[in-house]
Formats: sequence, structure tokens, C-alpha cells
Amino acid sequence: MKVLIVDDSRVCRMLYRKELRKGGYETIEASDGLEALQIVQEAAVDLVVLDIEMPNMDGYEVCERLRSEEFANRLHQNGDGLLPVIFVTSNKTLEGRMEGFNKGANEYITKGFKPGMLLATVNKTLNPAYMLTGLDCLAVLPENEAAIRYLREMGMIVTRLNDGVAAFELLYAQADDYNLVIIDVNAPGMDAEALCRKIRRGLGLKSLPVIVVTDREDRRLFMRLFEAGATDYLIRPFEKRELFARLKVSLETIQALEQEIEARVKSEVDDSKASHTADQSAAEDLARLSTSILHNIGNVLNSVFVSCFQLSELVNKSKISNLLLAHNLLEENHERLGEFLVNDPKGKLLPRYLIDCGKKIGREQEEVAAELEEMAKKVTLVKEIIETQQAYAKASQAVACDLTEIMEAALKVQTENMRKNQVEVRKEFQPVKVNAPRVKLTQVLINLIKNAIDAMRAAEGRVLTLRIGQNQSRPFCSVEDTGAGIADANASRIFEHGFTTKTDGHGFGLSYCRQAVREMGGELRVSSEGEDRGATFTLTFAE
Repeated sequence: MKVLIVDDSRVCRMLYRKELRKGGYETIEASDGLEALQIVQEAAVDLVVLDIEMPNMDGYEVCERLRSEEFANRLHQNGDGLLPVIFVTSNKTLEGRMEGFNKGANEYITKGFKPGMLLATVNKTLNPAYMLTGLDCLAVLPENEAAIRYLREMGMIVTRLNDGVAAFELLYAQADDYNLVIIDVNAPGMDAEALCRKIRRGLGLKSLPVIVVTDREDRRLFMRLFEAGATDYLIRPFEKRELFARLKVSLETIQALEQEIEARVKSEVDDSKASHTADQSAAEDLARLSTSILHNIGNVLNSVFVSCFQLSELVNKSKISNLLLAHNLLEENHERLGEFLVNDPKGKLLPRYLIDCGKKIGREQEEVAAELEEMAKKVTLVKEIIETQQAYAKASQAVACDLTEIMEAALKVQTENMRKNQVEVRKEFQPVKVNAPRVKLTQVLINLIKNAIDAMRAAEGRVLTLRIGQNQSRPFCSVEDTGAGIADANASRIFEHGFTTKTDGHGFGLSYCRQAVREMGGELRVSSEGEDRGATFTLTFAE
């Protein structure tokens, strides 16, 4: 079997190659994501070993592309299912692991692993028959014989029920006997959403994976299911390998969360390990903000690659080749052109063919021009982000700053993030100048804007309102969102170091922002009318 190794480190590729060849695997190598995608398109690959941090295209984007319709259709035509992906990376964070599984990875290994671990993981992934052997599965799938058969072929012990009420009663009586639940979204008696709520709130089973099977892609439905406590979902029809991947990811995710909770509890008990000095916290926050900026640039560049790919597709499918065929016919018959157009069967069709072909080429030209214009905007945006960072990196001392200029610069860094999340921006700016260090102030506003965008991801109306003005002769600026809001119980703790309401957060960002604003002689406050009612962060400067 053939394994593709993707890593920008030649040494890592060599080590992985040696280990995998001991197991009898043939290997191919790529030094970046773009090269990897090209290889997958051209060669029969059974599995991908993938690094995350690479030039040109990171591992997350590669995995996402491998799970796209383009690659899925090609693999399906070849008789294969989803191409297995194993992340092997130095990113040890829970967030990185979750992101990897969310992008569709089958396994996630951190570098520094013991010899033989990669080979064992590849063996398990390519031989999935025994991966879930012995696990007890409660299946509420009244009319899905294929899924029941897949579960049993994987070696799972399946308890099959026909309605949600019976499933709840069984879990109430013997919850510890089951490792996961898979349920049809419209199960009789009690549907998936209701059963999820009962499992999480009624029975208090926080770590039991619940997979929901549905036959339609409905964003609002998925949001309700996740809010109710579903771990993941599957859209019919699905293949055995896709079902296996989803089950494996759900179990791995739950295990990772349990380990993270244990680690945090242990960390809180051990005060000496849990404490951070102010300098350490500031360094961590600055590192995270820098990473965020680079990530935004990376998003734009990846978007440029997508535009290039689309242009390539347009060129490959162009009707210009058909126009050249018509041109050849005219050239071959140019000495008898009148007779050819009037009497020859092909000649009679040629005028109409040229008219239709011309219309199609005109539309192609418009599409190419629009794509080129969009790509030029993206490249310009990258240039502006870099220039903005270079300009402000030179200024670390307090100087006279135009608040509008600083706000626009911070907003520019988050342009791609706003576009992807369909955020509407409203500006209410008055001309105001303050004395502040440009770099620090820009970083604070970038962080506040990013938090606001994150808070609105699940909101229906996503409006970001930015204000600059004077309040009783004191300059101020504010960032207001229409997102998740802040519960009263959390309002007093929102700026505490380590406190966060995000599932993937660390609680460092807002703590850094308040400390940075205090160092400028200002004050950072938050106001919110409650959950799901948005929040406003206001930065007030000294007179």
C-alpha cells in the first residue's frame, strides 16, 4: 500500500519513510501542501501523513481540500472512500487537535512520539476492522440496515432500538454499558434533538458521544443539534469508511476533552504550576496576536490559491478550442467560402455555431476578468496587512495617533475573517487623536474586533459597529457586536487572566487588552444586556 508523507522538514520525511518501509509500505513524499494535492490527483494513494505548519498551504487546508467534493468524487469513481489522513505535528494544543479532527483527520500524533507509533497508527487506520471492536453502541436507526451492518462489521456490539423513548429508558437504567449512541434525526417517539437534551441535561452524561444521522444539509438544524449536545452528524448516504472516521473522531475528541479537564483540574490544584507572571502572560498574548495576524495573511493567500485554481479550471474548460476548430474550417474553405456557407452542411451550421461560441467566450471572459479582479484585491490586501504591521512595528513609544487610522488598520487585518463570516461593518467615527503606542493600541483593537467576529459566528444578523468620539472630553472608541453576549455571572470575570467562555479559548486575550490599556493610562470596559444580546467593549483614554 502507498503512503504519502507531507512535511517541509527533510529529516522528518526521512524518519517517517524508514519507519513505514519497515511495515512494508511504499512511500511518496511532498514538501508542501500544493505538491501533496498534485500527487493525490495523479497517483493512487492509500493514506496521507500530514504536517500542519508548512509553506504555501498548511495541513488544515490540505485536509479540507482532500475532503472537498472535487477529491471525494474522484476517489469515489476509483472505488475508494475517504482518503485517510494522519496529522503528525508539533502542535500539542487541544485546539490544534480539535481543528485537525474538524477538518476530517482520522488520527492526530504529536511529534516526539516513540519509535513504532506512526507505523502502528497507519496499520490501525488502513485496517479499520478491529479499531472499534468490543465497543457497545446504542443505535436508534429504524430504517438504516446498511449502517447497522457497517457497525457490526467494525466489530461493535450493537443494541438496536426503533424509537428514542426506548433509548432514553435504556440509558437511564444502564448508561455505563454504552460507549456511544447513534440516532436518526427523526427517530420515532423522541427525535435526536430531544434525546440529546435528555442525555446531557437529564442524565448528566457529558462525555457520551452522540452521532446524529440525517438526510439533508441544514445549517440551522445542525446548530440546534450541537446546542442540544450532539457530538457530530452524518448525512445519508454515507460509506462505511466515513462512518468509521466520524465515530473514531467523536471518541478521540471526547477522550481529549476529558484529558484536558483532568489537566486543568490538576493545574488549578498545583498553584505553582498554574501561576503566570505578568511578563509571561504578556509574552503569550503577544505571541498569540502575532500568530493571529499571520493566520489572517495565510487565509488570504489560500484564497488566492483557490482563485488560481478556478482560473485554471476556466481555461481548461474554455470554448476557445471550439472556436479554433471553426477557424480551421474557414481556412480550409476560404477559396470557396460563399459556396461552403450556402451549400455545405457544415458550412450552413457555422454562422450560428460562431454566434453561440462567441456568447460563451464572452461569458468566460467576464468570469476570468472578475476572478482576476478578486485575486488582485486579495494580493493587495496581503500587501496592505504587511505594510501596516511593518509601519506600526516601528513605533513602540507613545505618540500622537489618529484613532480612525488605527481602527481602520486593525479592521484591515480582519477583512478576510469578516468576509468569511459575512459580517456587516458600521462605522461612526469622529476625528479624535490620542497619545498612545501605535503597536500596542493596534493589537488591542485587532483582538477586540476578532473576538467580536467570533462571538457572532452562530448569530443570524452579524453586525459589527465601530465608534470613535469624545465622552465628557475623554476620547473613546468602542467595538460592538450582535453576537452571543455575556451572562451576568460572567461579566465581572471577563477580564480575568485564564477565564474564557469559548470552548477553544485560553482566556489570555482580554486580560492582555485590559492590562495594555491601563499601561496607556486608559480604561477598558464591557457592557452586555445578557446572553444572545451582543456586547460592547469600550476603550476610554485619558484627557
